[in-house]
Amino acid sequence: MKNILVTGNLGYIGSVLTDYLIIRGYNVIGYDCGFFKNCKIKKTNKIKNQIIKDIRDISEQDLKNIDCIVHLAALSNDPLGQFDKKITYDINYYATIKLAKLAKKNNIKKFIFISTQSIYGISKKTKELREHDFKNPITAYARSKWLAEKRLSKIFDRNFQGIILRPATVFGPSPRFRSDIILNNFVGWAYNKKIIKIFSDGSPFRPILYIKDLCNLIIEIIKKDIKRISGEAFNVGLYKANYSVLELAKKVKSLSKKNIKIIIKNNAGNDQRTYKVSFLKIKNFFLTKMLNHKIISEGIKELFVFYKKNKINYYKFSGPLTVRLEKLKFLKKKNIINKNLRFVK
Repeated sequence: MKNILVTGNLGYIGSVLTDYLIIRGYNVIGYDCGFFKNCKIKKTNKIKNQIIKDIRDISEQDLKNIDCIVHLAALSNDPLGQFDKKITYDINYYATIKLAKLAKKNNIKKFIFISTQSIYGISKKTKELREHDFKNPITAYARSKWLAEKRLSKIFDRNFQGIILRPATVFGPSPRFRSDIILNNFVGWAYNKKIIKIFSDGSPFRPILYIKDLCNLIIEIIKKDIKRISGEAFNVGLYKANYSVLELAKKVKSLSKKNIKIIIKNNAGNDQRTYKVSFLKIKNFFLTKMLNHKIISEGIKELFVFYKKNKINYYKFSGPLTVRLEKLKFLKKKNIINKNLRFVK
C-alpha cells in the first residue's frame, strides 16, 4: 500500500504521522480543513498532495487512487466537543460514516479509524476495561465517536478491511503541538510557572500513550493484512500503565529540574472521566514491544527539552497557538470561520 489518505493531517497527531509516512516512502495525500495549519511550532516534511477541505464535504473525487485511509479528522477532545454539540455529531459521526461508505464504494482496501477511550466515561470498576466492556460516554465528543464505532463495525468486511483504535490520552512533541492535553499540559505548567494545576481531586485515572508509539502502530497496521480482525476495536496505550492524574503530576514534578508545586483545585465541573483500561488485546495481536510504560519518563524529559528548544512560553502555552479551543474562538472572533465552523469566503 503506497497511497495513504490521512484526514486531519494538519493536526497534532496527523503532523507527526504524516512525517513518519513520508520518511518511510509512502505517498501521503493530506485532507484537512485547515483550522490549525498555522499552529506550527517547528517545520514539517513537505507534503506533495494536500487537500484543504472540510471533512463534511468529502466526495468520491477526493478518494481516487487511494489504498488506505487513516481517519483522524474530528473535533478532537471533550472540551472541543462541547463547543457545539450538533457540529460535533456532524463532523465526528455523520462525516465519518459518509467517508467510510464512499471509501467502500471506491474499493479502498483499508480504513483505520481513530476513536477514543473517552467512550468509557466514568467507570467505577477497579478492573481494567476490555474492549467489549460497558461504555458510558458522557460528552458529545465521546458519544459521537461511540456512534461512529458501532456503525463502522457494520460497514467493514473482509474486502473493506477496517480497524478501530481507541488511543489513551496522547502525549509528546509534535510540529503542531497541543498543550491542552494532560501530560503536555502538566509539563507546560511546570516549565513556565513552576506549578502543576490539577482541576480535580487527582484521583481519576487517565491512561496515556506516547505519540510516536501511536504513529508507529498505525504504520504497522497499514503494512499488515488485517482481514481476520476487520471491524474490531483495540485499546491502545502504555502497557500496565494506568496512572491517576495525581500520579502523572508527581512524575512530571520528579523529572523537572525545578522546584515544582502541585496545586489541586478540585473543580473539574462535568468532566469526571475515570477509567482503567486493558491493553492486552493490542499487545497480543500486534506483538508490539513499544507500548512500554517505561517510555513515560523519557517522554516527559523529551517534552521539557521540546518546551525549551522551541521557546514555548506561557503566552504560547495558554493561547491559540497550542490550545485548540482558544484557536477556534480566535477564528470566530476574527470572522474567519462562522458559527457552523466553516470558513467565511
